[in-house]
Amino acid sequence: MWRQYFKLKNIIPGRVHFARLGIIDFSRDDLNPVDLKTLVDEGSPYLELTPEGCEYFGSQLEPQPKPTSRCRKADHPPKV
Repeated sequence: MWRQYFKLKNIIPGRVHFARLGIIDFSRDDLNPVDLKTLVDEGSPYLELTPEGCEYFGSQLEPQPKPTSRCRKADHPPKV
């Protein structure tokens, strides 16, 4: 059911470990679409919403901005 709402990018269906949700096996058909939407919202490089997914979740087709690194070089001056 989740495949109509999401498309995999840059990986083949199989097991992937996510820090927040643990191991998700994308070869299964019974994945929770709400969990996968959470991954998309967090900027997962492996999933994107299909047009049907955007309609289902009420999202726009515009891609969400990717989160920036938590540690920027400006936050840590170079050691001398």
